[in-house]
Amino acid sequence: MTAPPLLTKRMLVASGCHVNQLLRAERCQVSDALVDPVVKFCLKHRLAMHVLPCPEVHHSGLGRPPRGRAWYAANGLRAICVPLATQTADELAAFVRTRNVVVIGVVGIERSPACSTRQNNPSNYYPSGIFMEELRKEFRRVGLKDVPFISITGSTSKMQQSKLEALL
Repeated sequence: MTAPPLLTKRMLVASGCHVNQLLRAERCQVSDALVDPVVKFCLKHRLAMHVLPCPEVHHSGLGRPPRGRAWYAANGLRAICVPLATQTADELAAFVRTRNVVVIGVVGIERSPACSTRQNNPSNYYPSGIFMEELRKEFRRVGLKDVPFISITGSTSKMQQSKLEALL
């Protein structure tokens, strides 16, 4: 029996809390506003979505308090991010190689200690997240060096939507 053809050959990579607010730190589950722009965008444009693992959950569990990048950097988050980034990059490279998928972008979370992608927002004084730093390195290793990284907030504003639309 042969598998049905893929509906799309384009894939968006998204931080886990774009899909599940419950992955966020305690008191940071703001609303489903964060989910709507990314999920609706994928549905509207018939994109496959690859959901990233949450390194903060791997490090500190679901009931963790909000903590900043400096705390996570001093307490071993990078050691968790490196293998997660390696596995993710290898999986995505396999999609590209075996299924001819085009990875159109990575969508992180603005101000996240793990998943912020500061590089695309020079006015943001928050540094890039630790996981996204490692993921960029691994993307270069597997030949996905031209994939854009963006961060969005929980807003459903036109600015957030235009950041996503620019990936197409």
